[in-house]
Amino acid sequence: MEQLVPDSDLKLTQYHTNRNFPSWWQNFKKDWNKAINKNIEPGMDERYHIDAINWICSCPAYSQSRYLLCKHLVAKKNILPTFMETVRRHEYPLVFFGTDKISPICQENDPWERYGPIIIEDYLIKESHPSSSNLQSIELAERNSAKDEIEVKLAHYEKIFNLALALYQREEDNTHFVKSFDSLMKPVIKAVEECEKKLGAHIQQSAWSSKSGKLAFWLR
Repeated sequence: MEQLVPDSDLKLTQYHTNRNFPSWWQNFKKDWNKAINKNIEPGMDERYHIDAINWICSCPAYSQSRYLLCKHLVAKKNILPTFMETVRRHEYPLVFFGTDKISPICQENDPWERYGPIIIEDYLIKESHPSSSNLQSIELAERNSAKDEIEVKLAHYEKIFNLALALYQREEDNTHFVKSFDSLMKPVIKAVEECEKKLGAHIQQSAWSSKSGKLAFWLR
């Protein structure tokens, strides 16, 4: 960022002093000069709709030009454009030169006013109703996230159980600790034994009720 800002400031200074130009400007001038040197056939105003104020022409060359140039508009304008005074716009005039007196576009002809709300509404509808591929991606991401969370819990449980066994072994001569530890472990041991029993017997889940053990009931 520290290098980007000075570089941009230097480039802008070079633009204002006509010491340097972007690559598109060289191409723009080249196309402009080509249009100037082309012959204009008589009756062009009757043949094409030429509007130099809004910078519109109905000729094929205009629609195919990347800079919206054609010999008819260039001849009508009859100027040598400069870089700092040439502006490409999203509203009329589509190309604006600093020597002109610009006027704001009529609101009813402003494409942002006419189509902007529709585009935004369509975007919001698509966001609120994602496609099937997007739904599949979301579901896959959620499954992967849940799996990662379980792996983290598994590692944590393993660490806690190993620590508990190490404490039990260290305090095996401590009657009060052993008694309290056994009391806390009883429901855990019971639930694990019920799961082991169910898995060993290969009994279908439907034969098990929640009374047989909440943990074992959810085994698959």
